[in-house]
Amino acid sequence: MLVDLSARIGGMVSSAPEAALEWLSTTATSLLVVLIALCYFTLFVEMRGQTPGKMLLGLKVVRADGKAIGFGRALVRWVGQCLSLLLLGLGFLMVAFTGRKQGLHDKIAGTYVIRHSS
Repeated sequence: MLVDLSARIGGMVSSAPEAALEWLSTTATSLLVVLIALCYFTLFVEMRGQTPGKMLLGLKVVRADGKAIGFGRALVRWVGQCLSLLLLGLGFLMVAFTGRKQGLHDKIAGTYVIRHSS
């Protein structure tokens, strides 16, 4: 049913069925990439406070009180990361100019990245 709806919408854009299928494929791939990024950046940070990259670097994401951030804050933090990308990376550049080294995503979510040795 969803495939049929997507094909119809794609068909409205172009009368060629090949173009509709290409649109459907591109849309499905884009949604899959967003879903994978969402899961990666929220679930790892929610469960461990670290993505695999942060684990390798000995970094951890925590709340201001040092506790685990939970799923809600991890999700808000990810949305902030997406916003930082839309702002051409300026949200990430904030890390260099803030006292507590917070990016836009950290400020929005009320989180910090700390050095962590385990």
